[in-house]
Amino acid sequence: MVPKQVWESLPPDPEIEALKQRREILKDGRYRYKGQENEEEIRVLSGSIRTKQAQRVSNVEEQYRQYFFYNRPTWDIERQAAGEEELVELEEAWQPEIDLQISERAELAEAFLFQPEVPTFEDMLESCIHAVDVMFRLCQKRETPRRTRIHKRAQVQPNITDATPPDPHIFPLLMLKTQCPRCIGDGRLSYQERTFTYSRPAVMNDHFERAHVREIRDLEHDKLIFCEHPTCVEEGVKLDDFDHFRNHVQTVHGVWLRPRTSVG
Repeated sequence: MVPKQVWESLPPDPEIEALKQRREILKDGRYRYKGQENEEEIRVLSGSIRTKQAQRVSNVEEQYRQYFFYNRPTWDIERQAAGEEELVELEEAWQPEIDLQISERAELAEAFLFQPEVPTFEDMLESCIHAVDVMFRLCQKRETPRRTRIHKRAQVQPNITDATPPDPHIFPLLMLKTQCPRCIGDGRLSYQERTFTYSRPAVMNDHFERAHVREIRDLEHDKLIFCEHPTCVEEGVKLDDFDHFRNHVQTVHGVWLRPRTSVG
């Protein structure tokens, strides 16, 4: 809620700056401080800096919120009392920026925000049809939890957008042991999400058990288990049961999954 200009105009906090200077002195220009004599003090200083920075952000947001809602009625009255030219300038200056990562959300926000001043029945009907179409496409998207970080590969990743579905052949058949064999075939996810690598195979297995095991078991009764890897989808690889799927993933894709007894 706090505008970028407000953050840029804020002076640095003297207490936080003093802690940072003390930490730099103890680190003595070295990036790694593990095993140093002052390691414990450096860690304490880093924790204090993070805590005070979070408190400062919270205080600034709270103060700006009070300032905004206290002065907003006055700003509205001033806008109404202003002349036509000044009112137009104020309205243009007050239009919010639409900065959304999901293209359908941005398109829907623009459809609701930028309406004609005197809409006709045809304009309203066209606007409603367009909004319903965008909402339908948005509901087909799958919103996943935000990753704290996406591991950057050494190789150059292809430039993939939502408008151009990725080529199945850009996904290697032999996967990393920390990649999910089901997420890689989920077309509702971005390329980064589909090729995401977890920190350890055990963490990937935890995710697999939470997100996919129940679905595979439901398909197992009808013998409709398919490998979701794009290459296997093209070849129509069909599997008999969970053990067959587990063996296929291990031998073909190089990903080890926990056996059936481990997943209950």
